Amino acid sequence: MLTSMDAVDGAAVADLFAGTGALGVEALSRGAASAVLVDSGRAAVDTIKANLDVLDDPDAATVVCADVLRWLDTLPPAERGGPRWDIVFADPPYAWARWGELVARLASRAGVLVAETGAELDLGAGWEVARSRRYGTTLVTVAIPRHLPQEGAADGAAPDRARHYRHAEDDLRTAPVPGGWRDGGEA
Repeated sequence: MLTSMDAVDGAAVADLFAGTGALGVEALSRGAASAVLVDSGRAAVDTIKANLDVLDDPDAATVVCADVLRWLDTLPPAERGGPRWDIVFADPPYAWARWGELVARLASRAGVLVAETGAELDLGAGWEVARSRRYGTTLVTVAIPRHLPQEGAADGAAPDRARHYRHAEDDLRTAPVPGGWRDGGEA
């Protein structure tokens, strides 16, 4: 669920629990400057790599095969030059119960968090829910850290980008990528 796609244009994006990579691939197809797509499953990573082939610039993506929380722990702190992202998509399995750990690790790294869950999500006091919308059994929550860093993600624009999400209307998940993407099933 995103506002006008100019919020994605030029953004640094992280797609965590990426699965097929649909969210990261779609963001890149809509003008994101870069995306890191992380999933712990080897088959998922292979599917992501195949899906990146539909892009004009697949090199704008970095694919990581790792547990998301462990991978985040390996990164240098954002305050010391570690990565920050304008938009972070997080779509773990609905039964996943470690949201508190995830949002704590993302608080200094994310301009906007777009979380997909099956139920209401308590992000804690450090996050402001800008919008929440249900699509069938999926609840999409757009949240902004209450204390955005002085300098944004890749280009210092995270606070400006975050404002776009207060009036989110479009659902990035439903827009097709030119050429389509694989779903991990039949190609």
